[in-house]
Amino acid sequence: MAELEAKHPLRCRQCFGYVNPYWSFIKNGREFKCNLCRGVSEVPEQFFSPLDARGLPINAEDRPELSLSVYDFKVDSGYHSRACMGPHYVFVLDLTISSVDSAVPLKALLTLKSLIRDGLLAGGPEAHLSFLLLTDKISLLVFNEEMTNFQILSMNPLQKFESLPVHPRHLLVKAKDFSSAMLDRLEALGSGIGDSAFCLPSFFPVLQSLLMTTWYLPITSPASSAKEAAV
Repeated sequence: MAELEAKHPLRCRQCFGYVNPYWSFIKNGREFKCNLCRGVSEVPEQFFSPLDARGLPINAEDRPELSLSVYDFKVDSGYHSRACMGPHYVFVLDLTISSVDSAVPLKALLTLKSLIRDGLLAGGPEAHLSFLLLTDKISLLVFNEEMTNFQILSMNPLQKFESLPVHPRHLLVKAKDFSSAMLDRLEALGSGIGDSAFCLPSFFPVLQSLLMTTWYLPITSPASSAKEAAV
């Protein structure tokens, strides 16, 4: 985590690239040359540091943004296009005969159930979850408005996501909204659904459905939307 020495991180004035170890500093640290656009910008006083024999700021080793290829800045709400929210997960479960017989889906769902129940899933209770089930079809878990139950909606691999008779917000649920009954139903999916066919749908329809599911995921779950509407 890089410590901010000013209200905003240091950025190139031409391409707005963020400070990184590949910038080159000139004029004894008073200016820098961006590695992305080669533009030259002045170094604000609060970021200034004299250069060492290598041409680097003398405090470079103590500044993650000048010594590490990957780092984080903690910034204020001015950098948010919307309110912060928990992470969103899309779980793709292979429920074909060969997979169910191996007990892998059941073990995976038991682990997931334990993580949700014990609040150990990354993102905690605010994490959003959505599920794709693969047999001879692609199926989605559709949650009701009260977040108390779900149904399985099957779709043709070639069917367009927009044509499904369900609002995208019903495709995800917050971890904290999972009841014990829903967790038990989720676990039961590990034993297969209906007559699980041996063959998988083609890769590209599955990939398309996964991408479309994540594209249409809403910011809030139906339960939280209902609460907001009530307020």
